[in-house]
Amino acid sequence: MASRHRRRTMQRPMEPFIEVAPNNSEEYLNRIRKHAIVSGERAETYVQAHLEQRMFRNDRYAVSIRGIIADDGTKMAHLSIKRIDRAVIDDWRDLQTIKNMIVGPERDAVQIFPRESHLVDTSNQYHLWVFIDDGYVLPFGFKERYISDTNETTFQGTRQRRFVKAE
Repeated sequence: MASRHRRRTMQRPMEPFIEVAPNNSEEYLNRIRKHAIVSGERAETYVQAHLEQRMFRNDRYAVSIRGIIADDGTKMAHLSIKRIDRAVIDDWRDLQTIKNMIVGPERDAVQIFPRESHLVDTSNQYHLWVFIDDGYVLPFGFKERYISDTNETTFQGTRQRRFVKAE
């Protein structure tokens, strides 16, 4: 039953995001300090990052975004994405749609699968790093658009569901 409900929910077009105020109460900031993976001054950097972020929400997802400068000087945005119901995100198209709706369809983003010594995995929360510099193109990846928009079996023997555009 739950899987049928999930399929119906995820096949609906995603509603637009609205900007919401982050929870900046002292109680919440103290929870960040208490549960930070580091303590002291480093924990305060987590609090500061929280205070600098913008938050967006729709019918399915909550997204926080903050600007960062990469080590090489590249301007980027860090999107932290979670489902409202805190369940696992298992749909790549949803992440693509979120990226398009929040920062625009013509910006490249990456999701990192880090070395184990850099792993952060504390909840069903997903991270995209988006290149903000106008005209920046990743030096790898596909260079043209090609999507399957039918529910028929392809020449490779694979299937794809219909593409549902966001509202």
